[in-house]
Amino acid sequence: MAETRRDSTDLATGALLCVLGLGVGIYAGTHYRLGTPAAMGPGFFPAVLGGALTLLGLGIALAAWRRTAESPFPRPKLRALIAIASAVLAFALAIRPLGFVPASFLLVVIAAQADPSTRPVTAVLLAVALTGLAWVIFIAGLGMPLPAFNL
Repeated sequence: MAETRRDSTDLATGALLCVLGLGVGIYAGTHYRLGTPAAMGPGFFPAVLGGALTLLGLGIALAAWRRTAESPFPRPKLRALIAIASAVLAFALAIRPLGFVPASFLLVVIAAQADPSTRPVTAVLLAVALTGLAWVIFIAGLGMPLPAFNL
């Protein structure tokens, strides 16, 4: 008879979400006034979110209980982890001395390296498009006080 393994990663994640949701809901319900849906108190929204998180975690855990895992522990993708962490770090270090536009461009070019099949031309074109979109949304549209360039 073949051994059946539960999807332990999703099962643990679902259980963790349930515990976190219950904790938030209980804390909000015991430390803040809940009020009613018509006249919400300060604890109403956190309590509802805690309940929703608990239900979401329960759904994930039950779905994981019904299926088997292909591998007990997935292999981490180190290239992607390093590329994304490096991109965020580069953005944080570059935004003040260079400005929003160069820092955003740098962020996208470095993050694109997470996928080994991304060609340099594709990364640059993606960076130009996303940087332009970010400038339109955050600086022109929302009026955030970020200098586009620090020259």
